[in-house]
Amino acid sequence: MSKFPIMPVDLYLDVERQRDEDDQADHARLREQLNSSAELSVIQESVHIQNKCYFDALNESLMKFRPYGITGEPMPWSTKVRRLQTKVDINSVDTERLFQMVKHDVFRWSSAFCGILPSNDFMFTVPGRSAKKQKQFNDELFQETRDKRLSQVLQAETVEQEHHWLNFEYEEA
Repeated sequence: MSKFPIMPVDLYLDVERQRDEDDQADHARLREQLNSSAELSVIQESVHIQNKCYFDALNESLMKFRPYGITGEPMPWSTKVRRLQTKVDINSVDTERLFQMVKHDVFRWSSAFCGILPSNDFMFTVPGRSAKKQKQFNDELFQETRDKRLSQVLQAETVEQEHHWLNFEYEEA
């Protein structure tokens, strides 16, 4: 990602701070349901990490619409055309279409479920065991699902980045 993101990290921190203030009632309800404050802090940290991932994905998708795209301004030795005027008339931009494209990117990236924790889908019942030990984790199914999702992500990334393979100016000295 570029050194200069579209949305600064300060915006994310402000949104998270506001969200934490608004969710105090939910935190109290969670404290009652959980056994320890350590479990609550793990859940809260997981939510913060997930929200930061969404924020970064949104930023990455918005970067495509910059004048020079994600890669930024061409290197000084590049023969790529440089834009003399990088300011755009804000009225000429179809923001509704832009946001739909960004939303589509974020949903497509999140549909791969990369980084998701194993769920009950990977549990199977073992007959003849006590009720507590009756369910067992199906590691083979988990690995197979993980491999399928990873191959989907790599396939989409390969298609998206194919133009870089033939772009010799992309190489940095």
